Amino acid sequence: MLPRINQPSAVSRQRSSVSDRPSYWLWVLAFLFTGLALLQLALVDGNLSLVTFVPLLILMACGGIVIYWLDIRFHHLAGDPILLPLTFFLSGLGLVLIQRLAPVFVNRQLFWLVIATILLLLINLIPKNLNWLGRYKYTWLIGGILLLASTLIFGVNPSGFGARLWLNIGPVYFQPSELLKLLLLVFLAAYLADRRRQLVEVRAYIGGLAVPHPNYLGPMLLMWGFSMVLLIWQRDLGAALLFFGTFLGMLYAATGQSSYIWGGLLLLILGGIVGYELFDVVRIRVDGFLNPWLDASGRSFQIVQSLLAFASGGVIGQGLGQGLPTAIPVVHTDFVYAAIGEEFGLVGALGVLICFALLVNRAFAIAFRARTDFEQLLAAGIGTMLALQTLVITAGTLKLMPLTGVTLPFVSYGGSSLIVSFIMVGLLAFIAASQPHSQRPLSSLLRSTFQTPTYNLKLARILFLGLIVVAGGLILWQIAAPPFLVTRDDNPRQVIAEQRIDRGRLLTRSGIPIAETIIGADGLAQRRYPYPGLSSVTGYYSIRYGVGGVEATFDPILRGRDDQTNEAKVVDDLLHRPAVGRDITLTVDLPAQVAADVALGDQEGAVVILEIETGAVIVMSSHPTYDPNTLDEMWDSLRQDERAPLLNRATQGLFPVGDLARLIGLVGLYDSGATRPADLLAAPLEEMVAPLGPTGYAATARQLGLMQPLPGLRSQPGRLPDFNDKGTVKDLAVTPLHLVRVMAALEREGQLPTPMLALDAAPEQTPSFKPGTAQIVRAWLPQVDEQLIGLSGQASPEETGQQPLSWFVGLAPATASGPPVEPTSPALTETGLIFDPAQIEAVTPTPAIDTPREKAKYAVVAVVVTDAPADNPALHIARAALKPLLEPSTK
Repeated sequence: MLPRINQPSAVSRQRSSVSDRPSYWLWVLAFLFTGLALLQLALVDGNLSLVTFVPLLILMACGGIVIYWLDIRFHHLAGDPILLPLTFFLSGLGLVLIQRLAPVFVNRQLFWLVIATILLLLINLIPKNLNWLGRYKYTWLIGGILLLASTLIFGVNPSGFGARLWLNIGPVYFQPSELLKLLLLVFLAAYLADRRRQLVEVRAYIGGLAVPHPNYLGPMLLMWGFSMVLLIWQRDLGAALLFFGTFLGMLYAATGQSSYIWGGLLLLILGGIVGYELFDVVRIRVDGFLNPWLDASGRSFQIVQSLLAFASGGVIGQGLGQGLPTAIPVVHTDFVYAAIGEEFGLVGALGVLICFALLVNRAFAIAFRARTDFEQLLAAGIGTMLALQTLVITAGTLKLMPLTGVTLPFVSYGGSSLIVSFIMVGLLAFIAASQPHSQRPLSSLLRSTFQTPTYNLKLARILFLGLIVVAGGLILWQIAAPPFLVTRDDNPRQVIAEQRIDRGRLLTRSGIPIAETIIGADGLAQRRYPYPGLSSVTGYYSIRYGVGGVEATFDPILRGRDDQTNEAKVVDDLLHRPAVGRDITLTVDLPAQVAADVALGDQEGAVVILEIETGAVIVMSSHPTYDPNTLDEMWDSLRQDERAPLLNRATQGLFPVGDLARLIGLVGLYDSGATRPADLLAAPLEEMVAPLGPTGYAATARQLGLMQPLPGLRSQPGRLPDFNDKGTVKDLAVTPLHLVRVMAALEREGQLPTPMLALDAAPEQTPSFKPGTAQIVRAWLPQVDEQLIGLSGQASPEETGQQPLSWFVGLAPATASGPPVEPTSPALTETGLIFDPAQIEAVTPTPAIDTPREKAKYAVVAVVVTDAPADNPALHIARAALKPLLEPSTK
């Protein structure tokens, strides 16, 4: 039978209509927020339906029942019109977050919400007062301790591993420590209400030191001690810390003795030191708090990911359903506040913190107006418990204190926590409704010295200070730290953002795609290479292993970030629009590239063909190669392969020049005007380059740009011989791409072209040697076949350190002009003999050459590791690569 308490008249009910009661608007805002959040979540997920709003309907049904029975029917909400709307707002937020983070659990949470609402109503409608709670204080606590102790025998863990802190009845699980939390509050409030005067006035003496009398402090310590021992035995450190803090807070609220607080903090520090030495779980939590970055992917994974979530949220957040809080294990329980920080940002995280501060404020305001000591201490204890639970979990997720496993009241998933939190709010509502503030004289608030609420106010200030510290931590991790955290390699949000980029294509000069992006149904992009054998051109793109080759060269353009303004980037990030990259049309000719790859086969080597006029790279082949489509699966084996298939030998492979040192010597001799043998191609190499000496030879190599990385490309600079350690000119090691520039410069009057891979790039060149030198050295190149001139060479194992090399460098299509005719004497010229010695010294002998009719179009360099260098395999490979390019001209 329901009691008839505080039943308003018809007139008063009429006055308290929806339009006249501000508290109803708080209810409307709570339901509106939940509905809009569920709508946004459904739109992001693309599954909008009536089922989407089932949590809202149940929340509104529960809230409507509460409004009807506690306000319209019995007018209970007049005691505190903010308390219950605030509770249902936080519960609605919790439902939204569970729907977002762990939708499989949302139905369970709705079931527990209905049960919790029923219990809240029963607490407010059935009892006439709370004396029955205080009367059986020992019974309640002993029952809770026995229930907690039963988990040592019958305890289970719903996840199948970890501490067994739950009991189950069929499919229903509940956590006894949550119930013990409530029962301990009741016990402490009742005991302290009965013994508060004795705890202050009656003293025992140890020597000359006055301490609380054990007859009064002892029973409370004994009962509380049993609870703490059981919790520590179960290693439920979060609940143990919560109980300890609440115990100290209620002692202070009852007695006003700050010595309890200081003594308790000292015991907490000592207990922490002992726990660090005895328990691995304590050591892990403390080490993770002191420096989580040492083991960010191991024991500190959760706290590191929590900080990354806060940093990713920034000021306004990623948006509901658009962050990645699920990267944190069990985020829907212990780390739900990190999810709030990421998706609602600093604004949302501070808003939730303010809601809890208001909730604690209402608890202490109700304690301030309570009729009895028991109700006052119970309300203060509930406020302390809610504040400490909020502080412990929020500070833990922000690395302001070692992490302990407790839930965020009303918001985290958990039936036991939700029910106990609703019961505590129900008790606060009952106490608040007992005597409206407007009907209570101020004199009733000061019944005795020991009932003065001053201690409650001081305790509340301490708790609010803790919440302010948490707010400071939010500002630290969400405003100051993001520049250093969001770009960390272990931030999975970077990976997801990368996977959503619609990367531009790589096209051959004829428009054939050789690298493209496929967008899956899940919105994630996958890079595909239709011609896997062209990896020496394309390089690779991998979320796990980065970029290489041409993919790396044009990475900003392919990602769509090269010409994006900061304002556009901010807008795209705000709207979560993935970047769209631009296509790159390469200078590579696909038929010629394929021909070079086929000719190289399984041999180790490289082929480069350069368009002389523009510097465009027509062919860039390197073998052995790999399939970039299977890079992630084959990465380890590719890295360990002794043949180094990941190395692009065209740009990064250093090959000793061997006999081709003659080409370097030719340029050096003619450009410096040094003495030359009569037949430079027939003369022994050592005799030919002797006039240059080591210094002149090294200077020529530098002059030809062989010792510098190529501009715009990831290339390896050349390596000079160690002339001080028996090194010879043949030991000069260069990349094929460096050497092909030298060949192209012979047709460009000594100008080294900059290798160009993008078809729309502007040609560039660098002066290297004299135009006359280029013309003369070109004239020394013999005719190889009808369309090809060039030099072949070998490098012996003494120069390579491994197997012999076969080299070929040439120009095509080209006709040899024949070797230049050297003057027999500096005094003998076309006009006759010169008899004046001064004039003879001033004359530089110039060889006579036949000017070629037409300049070559392509420069080619081929090098291959071979057991038969005498067969000149490099020449055969160069011919095969040139064939598709030269065939049109023959037709």
